This record gives sequence, structure tokens and C-alpha cells, in this order.
Amino acid sequence: MLLIAETLDDTGFFIFEAQSLIQLVERIAFDTIYLEHVSYLGIRPLNKLYSKHGLHIHHIELNEYMGGSMRVYVSKQPADKDVTTPFIEREEEAGIYSLDTYKQFMNSVKKFKFNLNRQLYDIKTNGGKIIGIGAATKGNTIITSLSDSANTRIHPCNLAPANPDGIYHTYTCTFHHIPTPSNLTHGSIPLVTPFMHDNVPSVSSLW
Repeated sequence: MLLIAETLDDTGFFIFEAQSLIQLVERIAFDTIYLEHVSYLGIRPLNKLYSKHGLHIHHIELNEYMGGSMRVYVSKQPADKDVTTPFIEREEEAGIYSLDTYKQFMNSVKKFKFNLNRQLYDIKTNGGKIIGIGAATKGNTIITSLSDSANTRIHPCNLAPANPDGIYHTYTCTFHHIPTPSNLTHGSIPLVTPFMHDNVPSVSSLW
């Protein structure tokens, strides 16, 4: 933080993007948490931290990246308190600084995992196929949370936009063949795991 304050001139801006704690909690987006993504930020502590170093938050944008992220613009110039107040009030109303909120979050995750396992059981029992589509690294969180007894084989695969019209193609897959739509039988579902594009949701938001 000291380096940021020392580097910025009086008219400069420090702009950063990080995953949003309130969006993670509200969406129960536990599947975006994995070994190298363990920091989820709130505006209230950020506002206090920057103030201690003579910095001020001038603008905040929320987006869908990584299940919900925020882009924050910081400067040495004084800022209107109305910029941060609505965000802080929303965080406090959502209870993200209360331990009880995270106890409820854990219960919601357990319920989600139970319901998902039940759906996977039903699909496998009916002879359906389960396909993992998403970023392989982040997909591991949801996959390892599933019950081994479901006897499911889910191979997550990365996607990238093929062209501006939003059609996606696969790359660096963790399996050798992706079933085409004609391979799918009644009762089959694609299991969409977290991905890094704005218009692809977190899997937990699909249920």
C-alpha cells in the first residue's frame, strides 16, 4: 500500500479488480474458491485501509467476472463519501461481517451439494451422461465436493470465445473427446463449472 501511495502523483489513479465478498456470499459461489483464489474483498475494510494511507475510493464497478468481482478506482484526491456509502450499507445489510452469515453460507453449500448429488444419481440411474464444461482448475472445487458414491466421471474443459457472436470452442481439454449434442440422451445435463468470461455463470447460480 505504501508503494501505491508513493508511486501515484496527485492526479493519478490506482485501478484494481478483485473478487467481491458480498457477491460470493449472496450467490453461494463457493465453487469459485480454490487454492490460488482465497482473497475476497469488501468495500468497508478497503475504504479504511486506503484512508490510512491518504488514498480515497472514487469509483466502484461490479461485474460478473469469476462469479462476481469489483473494479475499484483509487486516488489521492478527496472523494465523495456517496461513492462508498451505498456499497458499505449493502454489505452490512447482507451481514457479510457477521459470523452467523457464514454459518448459514455453510448450510447453503451443504444443501446445494446434496441436491446436486441427488440430480447426478438420477441422471446416472436413467442412463444419462454428465459433461463438464468450464475452466478445469476452478471446476475441481465443485467436482471434489461431489460424493464418490455417485460414480460420476466429470472431465472439465476450458472454453474460449470463437468469434464475436458468442459461440464458444474448446481448448486444452482434460479429456480426449467431447460428446456432441447427438450423443446426449434423455436425462442428460451439462454440468457448467465456473469460467472466466462475464456471461458464463458460476455453477452454484444454476441451481
